[in-house]
Amino acid sequence: MDLFSLIKFLRVKKFSDVTTWTALVGATDPKEIEISKQASSKLNILVQCLMLRRLKTDVDSETKEKILELPENMFEPVDIHMQGLEKEAYDIYLNYNQEKVLQEISGENRQLENQPKMTTKKGISCILELLLRQRQSCNHFYLISDVIGMENMPKLKDKKYVDIFSQNYKSAKLRELLKRIDFIVTVAKDKCVVMTEWRGMLNIIINHLNKLKIKHDVINGDVPAEQRQEIVREFNEPVKKDENGSVLLLTLKTGDVGLNLIGGNHIFIYEMPWNPAIEQQACDRVYRIGQTKPVYTYKPNSKEPKMSKEDYLEIFGLTKVRKN
Repeated sequence: MDLFSLIKFLRVKKFSDVTTWTALVGATDPKEIEISKQASSKLNILVQCLMLRRLKTDVDSETKEKILELPENMFEPVDIHMQGLEKEAYDIYLNYNQEKVLQEISGENRQLENQPKMTTKKGISCILELLLRQRQSCNHFYLISDVIGMENMPKLKDKKYVDIFSQNYKSAKLRELLKRIDFIVTVAKDKCVVMTEWRGMLNIIINHLNKLKIKHDVINGDVPAEQRQEIVREFNEPVKKDENGSVLLLTLKTGDVGLNLIGGNHIFIYEMPWNPAIEQQACDRVYRIGQTKPVYTYKPNSKEPKMSKEDYLEIFGLTKVRKN
C-alpha cells in the first residue's frame, strides 16, 4: 500500500483505484506462493513502465560516454599484521575453535543415524558461532572477553594476556585505523566514514578517538530519525578553514540504506561482512551523486591474502587500486 499511495498521487489510470490495485497487484498471500509470485511479477512490470532508473555506470548510446561523471573511486586493501601477545592469543583461540569444530563434526557422525536433522542444525549453529567469535577476535579481543571467561581456556586466562582484553588496548587493526584517521582529519582535512558490524567495536573506536580528541559522531539503531538527520546534515557541510576533518561511525546495517554521506570521502570497512552487497550499498552512501572528491575505500587484508587486488576490483566494480 506504500507504493499505491505514490501511484495514486501520480494518477496512473486504472491502478490509482484501490479496488483495481488490490485485484491485480495487491493480491499477495504468504500461503499462496504461486499467487504471490504472479502479483510480484505484475508489480515489477508496472514499476519498470513508470520508473526511470539511472546507474553510475550507464553510458550514452550515441557518444558512448558516461551519463554521469563522478570522481574516481579507489580501493586500497590494508595489510594487517598481528604481532606479539595478540598473535599468540589469536593462534591459541584459533586452535581451540578448530578442536571444537572437529569435536562437533565427530559427534554429528556418531548421532547421524538417530537424529540427522536436529544434530546437523545444532552443529552448523555451533560452527557459525565459532566463526563469528573468531572474526571478532580479529577486530579486538575485548569483543570476546565474556566468551573467554565462560570457556575452559586456561592458556588465555594467563595474566600476560590481560591487557589485550581491555578496551584501552590497541589491536593491530585498531592501530592502523587510528593512524590513518589521524592523518586524514588533521593533515588532509578530510572526513571519514567508519563502518563495522558490531556496536561493541564502535564503542572501542569511540574510546580511542576521544583520547586523540578527534571530532566524531555515531549513527546506530538507537539514534532517533531527527537526530540522525542533524548528524548527516552537519557531516555533509564542508570543513571550515583552519579546522580539522571529522569521523562518522556507523553500523553496517544502518549505513547500507537511506543515508547521503557525500561530505566524507574516506571509507573504512572495519571487517568484511558475509554479504558483499550490504558493504557495497553502505559504500554507495558516500560514492554517489553530489560527491566532488575522489573516494578512497580501505579494507583490512590478512598477511596471506587469498584474493588479489584485481579480484577485489572485479567483485566491487571499482576503478583502480590505490598503491601505497
